[in-house]
Amino acid sequence: MTVCVHELGYLGFEVSDMPRWERFAREVLGVGVSRGPQDTLRLRLDAAPARFILRQGGARPGERGCRRGRCVRPPARQPGAEGHLGHGR
Repeated sequence: MTVCVHELGYLGFEVSDMPRWERFAREVLGVGVSRGPQDTLRLRLDAAPARFILRQGGARPGERGCRRGRCVRPPARQPGAEGHLGHGR
């Protein structure tokens, strides 16, 4: 079954100073903050469980990683999306 990207699910980053990021998220951004599995920090902005997932990582920028998740749904629920996303190419 072919699926189309519906929306961005989450972004994940490795950060060098987790306590500082937690303070920034709570005090500056004002978002919901919770602990996740494997010592991650989950930032909640809306109805999704987390839009940003932070994990302790390398101290140098070249050592940091990034990941992302997408929400998908069948193209039948999103008419015409196949052409916009380059379906079949």
